[in-house]
Amino acid sequence: MWHKLPTLVLLLFAACGTPLPSQPQATVLLAATEGIFTIRDGCTYLTGDDEVERVLVWPSFWQVALEPTQLVYQGPNGQGWGRSGERVRVGGGGITSLKSISKVERRHVPSTCHGRYWLLGGSFEQVGTP
Repeated sequence: MWHKLPTLVLLLFAACGTPLPSQPQATVLLAATEGIFTIRDGCTYLTGDDEVERVLVWPSFWQVALEPTQLVYQGPNGQGWGRSGERVRVGGGGITSLKSISKVERRHVPSTCHGRYWLLGGSFEQVGTP
């Protein structure tokens, strides 16, 4: 039995050096911006101080109920709301195309919403009126 010990040790070292299969990494968007939140034709927009209008893309794990002039949402930090015309601060980051995100993420973006896109990531808070 002792004559098989070197083989066992070699197999043990070989197993320890074998890398684990890599796991897909989630993209985390950590930017933040402020602007005027508006709702128009079923689309939610944020117009920043740079006067660029961005379509807001809501994460798949948020629940969003859209009304003509306000929305109610359930996000990672609890429930909240936003009214059209308010100044808000949002976390997340810009994306160049809806094709870069999953169909699940696109569910809150009607096909009539066009422009630059902002994928929300963790925060949506009111900071005042314009």
